[in-house]
Amino acid sequence: MSSARLGPCTACENPNSPRCERCNSAFYCSKACQRIDWPIHGILCPSFAAFDISRGPTPEHFRAIRFPPKKKEPKFIWIHCKWRQDSGRRYQSPETAALVGSGCGIERANLFLGPRLNKQLNNTIVISFRDSSMIDASEPSKSIASITATKPGFYYGWRGPITAFGQSGTTVNEAHCRDLDMNDWRYIAIFFLSPVYVPLYIRPQKVPKGASTNGVMISLAVLFSLLLSFSWFTTKLQSLSKPPDGHGGVLGTSGSLFGNTEARMI
Repeated sequence: MSSARLGPCTACENPNSPRCERCNSAFYCSKACQRIDWPIHGILCPSFAAFDISRGPTPEHFRAIRFPPKKKEPKFIWIHCKWRQDSGRRYQSPETAALVGSGCGIERANLFLGPRLNKQLNNTIVISFRDSSMIDASEPSKSIASITATKPGFYYGWRGPITAFGQSGTTVNEAHCRDLDMNDWRYIAIFFLSPVYVPLYIRPQKVPKGASTNGVMISLAVLFSLLLSFSWFTTKLQSLSKPPDGHGGVLGTSGSLFGNTEARMI
């Protein structure tokens, strides 16, 4: 973490702002900005303040953020980023099992530039999660729900274990890992509060030029997941359209059509 006593305000980017007195990481130019940011900042401020940031277990350990699916609060952890060699390129990367568990694939969302961030970051933040979390019975993430609960909206239904870690620089494949701090935390929260995220396995895929295309190829796993989601949605809609005692309806219900964790509709 930088030793600078003043920095850009975490909420409004106003320069020469003092640090948060509790976590000593984020910057705020005024009490007003601190209050505005507190619903998000307050989720991890106590965890960062209590975390021993002086030094990791080894020089290859870096501070990361873990999102346990069964707990309401994420937490800072040390994660081991080993040096690897591939096709003449040397780089650091955490073990997949340390990120999302063993026996599964991993998907990464790299944050360094985009409409949801509204600025160019100086370094990359990587969000890692199971590539099959929506179809392998992974549990809905309570720790992500604690973020989306701070702002009304409709969000992607995150499931399973999720880990965020940092990389130095802003290219797709950076070589060095780095520590995350509370300033990174704000951009991670912005990502999870974005309603436009679409997992890789259901994004439209570009077909290489000259490749043969016999109709539209959809994996059975994705198709099965979509059918289950549609079936559940239809059943839920029917149950809400016929409430007990004749009170309300789909538009009159006070509960969320999609539940409290899978997708927030507050």
